[in-house]
Amino acid sequence: MGTCFRFAAVVVVASLGLGSAISQAHAQAMSESTGIFGSQGVDLDKEDIELLRKAARNALDNLENGKRADWSNPKTGSHGLVVPTSRYESQGLPCRELHLFVTPRGKGGARHFRLPMCKVSDGQWRIAF
Repeated sequence: MGTCFRFAAVVVVASLGLGSAISQAHAQAMSESTGIFGSQGVDLDKEDIELLRKAARNALDNLENGKRADWSNPKTGSHGLVVPTSRYESQGLPCRELHLFVTPRGKGGARHFRLPMCKVSDGQWRIAF
Protein backbone atom coordinates (compact mmCIF):
# COMPACT_ATOMS: atom_id res chain seq x y z
CA MET A 1 0.00 0.00 0.00
CA GLY A 2 1.50 3.36 -1.01
CA THR A 3 2.05 6.23 1.41
CA CYS A 4 -0.97 8.16 0.15
CA PHE A 5 -3.26 5.14 0.50
CA ARG A 6 -1.79 4.26 3.90
CA PHE A 7 -2.45 7.81 5.16
CA ALA A 8 -5.96 7.65 3.72
CA ALA A 9 -6.49 4.31 5.46
CA VAL A 10 -5.46 5.77 8.83
CA VAL A 11 -7.90 8.64 8.42
CA VAL A 12 -10.65 6.25 7.36
CA VAL A 13 -10.13 3.90 10.27
CA ALA A 14 -10.11 6.76 12.79
CA SER A 15 -13.26 8.18 11.28
CA LEU A 16 -14.93 4.78 11.31
CA GLY A 17 -14.30 4.47 15.02
CA LEU A 18 -12.48 1.18 14.47
CA GLY A 19 -9.43 2.42 16.36
CA SER A 20 -6.17 3.88 15.08
CA ALA A 21 -3.13 5.89 15.94
CA ILE A 22 -4.95 9.21 15.55
CA SER A 23 -7.90 10.64 17.43
CA GLN A 24 -11.50 11.05 16.31
CA ALA A 25 -11.10 14.83 16.59
CA HIS A 26 -8.07 14.78 14.30
CA ALA A 27 -9.90 12.58 11.80
CA GLN A 28 -12.88 14.95 11.84
CA ALA A 29 -10.60 17.92 11.22
CA MET A 30 -8.97 16.05 8.31
CA SER A 31 -12.39 15.17 6.93
CA GLU A 32 -13.54 18.77 7.04
CA SER A 33 -10.39 20.20 5.46
CA THR A 34 -9.41 17.60 2.84
CA GLY A 35 -12.21 15.07 2.59
CA ILE A 36 -12.31 11.86 4.55
CA PHE A 37 -9.79 10.13 2.31
CA GLY A 38 -7.33 13.02 2.14
CA SER A 39 -5.94 13.52 -1.34
CA GLN A 40 -8.06 10.68 -2.72
CA GLY A 41 -10.96 13.14 -2.94
CA VAL A 42 -13.64 11.00 -1.29
CA ASP A 43 -16.16 13.36 0.26
CA LEU A 44 -18.34 11.69 2.90
CA ASP A 45 -20.51 13.36 5.51
CA LYS A 46 -21.05 12.16 9.11
CA GLU A 47 -24.03 9.99 8.18
CA ASP A 48 -22.06 8.36 5.33
CA ILE A 49 -19.20 7.63 7.73
CA GLU A 50 -21.56 6.07 10.27
CA LEU A 51 -23.10 3.80 7.63
CA LEU A 52 -19.64 2.79 6.39
CA ARG A 53 -18.47 2.19 9.98
CA LYS A 54 -21.41 -0.12 10.70
CA ALA A 55 -20.81 -2.08 7.49
CA ALA A 56 -17.09 -2.40 8.30
CA ARG A 57 -17.72 -3.60 11.86
CA ASN A 58 -20.30 -6.11 10.62
CA ALA A 59 -17.90 -7.39 7.96
CA LEU A 60 -14.98 -7.71 10.37
CA ASP A 61 -16.97 -9.38 13.15
CA ASN A 62 -19.50 -11.49 11.29
CA LEU A 63 -18.90 -12.11 7.59
CA GLU A 64 -17.08 -14.96 5.93
CA ASN A 65 -14.25 -14.14 3.54
CA GLY A 66 -15.57 -12.88 0.21
CA LYS A 67 -19.03 -11.94 1.55
CA ARG A 68 -19.99 -8.29 1.26
CA ALA A 69 -21.67 -5.73 3.46
CA ASP A 70 -23.33 -3.00 1.41
CA TRP A 71 -24.18 0.49 2.64
CA SER A 72 -26.01 3.37 1.03
CA ASN A 73 -27.13 6.85 2.01
CA PRO A 74 -30.12 7.99 -0.08
CA LYS A 75 -29.75 11.54 1.28
CA THR A 76 -26.26 12.05 -0.17
CA GLY A 77 -26.11 9.40 -2.89
CA SER A 78 -22.95 7.97 -1.31
CA HIS A 79 -22.71 4.20 -1.26
CA GLY A 80 -20.27 1.35 -1.15
CA LEU A 81 -19.41 -2.07 0.08
CA VAL A 82 -17.01 -3.72 2.46
CA VAL A 83 -15.49 -7.16 1.84
CA PRO A 84 -13.26 -9.12 4.23
CA THR A 85 -10.92 -11.28 2.13
CA SER A 86 -8.73 -13.19 4.56
CA ARG A 87 -8.21 -14.16 8.18
CA TYR A 88 -4.78 -14.52 9.73
CA GLU A 89 -2.90 -14.07 12.98
CA SER A 90 -0.25 -11.43 13.63
CA GLN A 91 1.66 -11.16 16.90
CA GLY A 92 -0.99 -13.33 18.55
CA LEU A 93 -3.89 -11.13 17.38
CA PRO A 94 -6.76 -12.19 15.11
CA CYS A 95 -6.54 -10.16 11.89
CA ARG A 96 -8.46 -9.69 8.67
CA GLU A 97 -7.84 -7.96 5.39
CA LEU A 98 -10.70 -5.61 4.58
CA HIS A 99 -11.48 -4.06 1.20
CA LEU A 100 -13.54 -0.87 1.07
CA PHE A 101 -15.20 0.30 -2.13
CA VAL A 102 -16.66 3.80 -1.77
CA THR A 103 -18.57 5.96 -4.26
CA PRO A 104 -19.01 9.43 -2.73
CA ARG A 105 -22.20 11.30 -3.48
CA GLY A 106 -22.92 8.90 -6.34
CA LYS A 107 -20.24 10.57 -8.49
CA GLY A 108 -17.46 8.87 -10.39
CA GLY A 109 -16.26 5.34 -9.92
CA ALA A 110 -15.76 3.55 -6.65
CA ARG A 111 -12.52 4.22 -4.77
CA HIS A 112 -10.85 1.06 -3.47
CA PHE A 113 -8.91 0.83 -0.20
CA ARG A 114 -7.28 -2.28 1.29
CA LEU A 115 -6.96 -2.26 5.07
CA PRO A 116 -5.12 -4.89 7.11
CA MET A 117 -6.95 -4.89 10.46
CA CYS A 118 -6.23 -6.65 13.78
CA LYS A 119 -8.52 -6.99 16.79
CA VAL A 120 -6.77 -5.90 20.00
CA SER A 121 -7.52 -6.85 23.61
CA ASP A 122 -10.14 -4.11 24.14
CA GLY A 123 -12.18 -5.52 21.23
CA GLN A 124 -11.37 -2.66 18.82
CA TRP A 125 -10.16 -3.29 15.29
CA ARG A 126 -6.95 -1.41 14.55
CA ILE A 127 -5.08 -0.91 11.32
CA ALA A 128 -1.98 -3.11 11.08
CA PHE A 129 0.96 -1.37 9.41
